[in-house]
Amino acid sequence: MKRLIKMGIALLLLPIFPAPAFFPATAEAAGGGPIKIIVTTDIHGYLAYDPENRRPGLARLKAYADRLAADGYLTFLLDCGDAVSGGAYAQADRGRLAADLMGLAGYRALTPGNHEFDHNEAEKNFLYYSEELLPLMRRHSPGRPEATAVNLSYNGRDLPGVTRAPIIIYDETAENPDGLRLIAAGVAHPYTARPTLAPSIPGYDFGLKADGGATREFLLAQLDSALSAYGRDNDVVIVLSHLGFPDDRNGDQVAGPDLAAAENVDFIADGHSHRAVAPRRIGAAVYGNGGRYLENFLEISIEKDQRRMELKGFSDLAPIPPDPGLEERLAQFELAHGFNEVLLNLGDDVFSDRNPNRGPSPLGRLITRSMAAASGADLAFHNSTTIRAGLPRGPVTTRLMYDVLPFANALLTYRLTGREIEALFQTYLADGPGRVQFHGVQVRAYPKPGGGLVPAEIRADSGEALEPERVYSVAVNGFLSRGRGGFSFQGRESRDHGDLTAAVIKQLKQLAPGDLNGESLLGDNLIVMESGAEAGRPEKLSSPGAGSGR
Repeated sequence: MKRLIKMGIALLLLPIFPAPAFFPATAEAAGGGPIKIIVTTDIHGYLAYDPENRRPGLARLKAYADRLAADGYLTFLLDCGDAVSGGAYAQADRGRLAADLMGLAGYRALTPGNHEFDHNEAEKNFLYYSEELLPLMRRHSPGRPEATAVNLSYNGRDLPGVTRAPIIIYDETAENPDGLRLIAAGVAHPYTARPTLAPSIPGYDFGLKADGGATREFLLAQLDSALSAYGRDNDVVIVLSHLGFPDDRNGDQVAGPDLAAAENVDFIADGHSHRAVAPRRIGAAVYGNGGRYLENFLEISIEKDQRRMELKGFSDLAPIPPDPGLEERLAQFELAHGFNEVLLNLGDDVFSDRNPNRGPSPLGRLITRSMAAASGADLAFHNSTTIRAGLPRGPVTTRLMYDVLPFANALLTYRLTGREIEALFQTYLADGPGRVQFHGVQVRAYPKPGGGLVPAEIRADSGEALEPERVYSVAVNGFLSRGRGGFSFQGRESRDHGDLTAAVIKQLKQLAPGDLNGESLLGDNLIVMESGAEAGRPEKLSSPGAGSGR
């Protein structure tokens, strides 16, 4: 009955559907009081107030929730995942502060995102999220936070601390059988167990099947089963999704709006794709995506005459004085971790472009040079995709460097022959120049049919050709060490030099101003020629490192 009523209302509203989305309540709540549900996603440790980037911070979000409560709303905080790994405030202590502050803010329900398990390897604990972060969140929390994901299991059972069942976050039926119930169900990212992360999550199953259609069918079946008991007219079901908006998915991957096909779903609060999407009706459900970094969030209102979802953001929170308790905790954390320490001052913006898809950049060379210096390696590699910010002109602080390298990564060295290094470049240039940043060698390459590059010549920075049988020390980040494409470091003996971001920060502290102007940073170290026929010619024909040849 509930779904038929909703579908009828949806058909009436669809031609004139505005944002925010809403559908009228089919029955008044027994208690009659208004309810506000705030849903965040992809916080990624961006907990502090940052007006320049329009990030309000968690202290203002809590103050906003407290203000709603003071105005007479029953208020709940929910989260769609990826909160404890990312920016400085998550990386410096591997998510502990983020979990603790979310608990203090009063979060009630959440679903884990694909980055919730990033710290497992560094902490040498496959259950770090379950055994350390979730208990921290609950320790001082007034909200009794619970984690849920219908498609997440561990060795065939519930992941400790995370239930596959929906969570009833509010229930009036003890006083009135027809009263309101609020239900939250979670859907974790089925593609979490990608090859590079799989070694740190053995036993985890996220419901990934052979293809997108099979995965979608499985998720919908799990969600239908979990929500089968919540078909009353006065049940409001909120799905906390970490799937992403369709425009941002790859191929036939499942996306958040697909969940509207499940029975009894009223609202889908989505995350993962880092792009805010204003609420819109999809079938009988209302879908929205809260974006990232608290720059936006979703607000669901349950009142006598209507139920609606709105997209809100920085302007809604910036004028509100922050919660003093959370602000003090952040200040203490910044002091303890030296976040405001200035590492260097940049006179121009040569390092401002992180250049993730267009080839090696000055910033990438600065990072890999620091990796080589910190580990004593001959050359260093770092994948472009985990460099998440640039360095603008002016002071570069410790906090900013954590934003540049925001994910848990070890600094490792391997011993490879010149021949093996050439094979490595064959792999990492196969899909084009944007895959890898490197230091210590100069590479000339040409396009191959069908895309990608083929290395034609590899020379050390000194100008000497790599010797095929000579053994070189090669530094890589933990992400690359787990293997990509046809070349893998798996099974090779490595030396661990500790946390990569901390090692880079230490090297930057030691730089003199002139150290930023060398050819190894500002000159292109990947030269792309027009074709294989050009491989023997010395002249540079084109370079993918736009703006880096200063």
